[in-house]
Amino acid sequence: MKRMLISSLGLMALLGCSSATDVSNQVSSVELATISATSSVQWNNVSVPSAFTFEFNDLSQQLNNAEIDSRVAGFSFKPEAQTINIAITAPMKNKNVFAPSLALYDQDFKLLKVYSSSAFKYDRNDFIKGEVLFGEVSVTLPLSTTRVNAVIFTTDEDIAKTTTVIHPAKAMAIAKRNEPPLIADPVVSHSDSGFVNVKLSVPSSFSLLPSSNKAPATPAEAIDPQLNGTVAAASATAVAASTSKSEVTAQPETQNYYISSIEAAVKADDIPKALALLEEAKALNVEGAQDAFVKAINAK
Repeated sequence: MKRMLISSLGLMALLGCSSATDVSNQVSSVELATISATSSVQWNNVSVPSAFTFEFNDLSQQLNNAEIDSRVAGFSFKPEAQTINIAITAPMKNKNVFAPSLALYDQDFKLLKVYSSSAFKYDRNDFIKGEVLFGEVSVTLPLSTTRVNAVIFTTDEDIAKTTTVIHPAKAMAIAKRNEPPLIADPVVSHSDSGFVNVKLSVPSSFSLLPSSNKAPATPAEAIDPQLNGTVAAASATAVAASTSKSEVTAQPETQNYYISSIEAAVKADDIPKALALLEEAKALNVEGAQDAFVKAINAK
């Protein structure tokens, strides 16, 4: 978490972003602990672009109504464009993960769209993102929308599922272009606890997220009936800007940070993390990052 925070702060400094967005889905009063009205969700006012993290635990707000029965996290923003990209990443920790779904409402809390958990998937072939559930959705808002209220939740059906992830030894072998060992892959349980990272941007914003991962929405009038009655600590950073990759010049301290972090991750056999750092370094034009990764791998 510390390294992730340092990395994000480095991106803010390089891209000239605003200060970190403070968010939380921990209830502020007993009366708000369990609610039935969507309008009573504890809303975090955020901007576009921005990035932030929610933690789901026993202190999280609980929403119980006909559409959602889950711990929830709410964020609210004024759309800066008619089309908004929302990227959600749920990291897997201690063989558990919060399987997210996303519901979007307008300023009058009229349901706009619902993205079920199928929009946020694990890709065992994507070593860059590693062990996460990830998806980026692109929503085109009605012209009458003056504010978007978003709710992250999970469902009983999703909690009952699991996700099988690639074994780190297999990832290491593939990274070295060797034959993967014949060993069992770890199984990650879905849970109503965990972390969820959110990134908001407009289509022209700087983004490390591939457009091929953008997921379709579930129309508001076609919500899965099974949703009825079910549906690091929170640190946040603003990491998006309209600066293009070619305009970013990595500072010496940024170069030193990424190279040393990549070497340390490989040494600790955390190849997914090393690859994620490498991808960030490439996006920031950090010289020597690729060579550092290859040398670290070959030294194993």
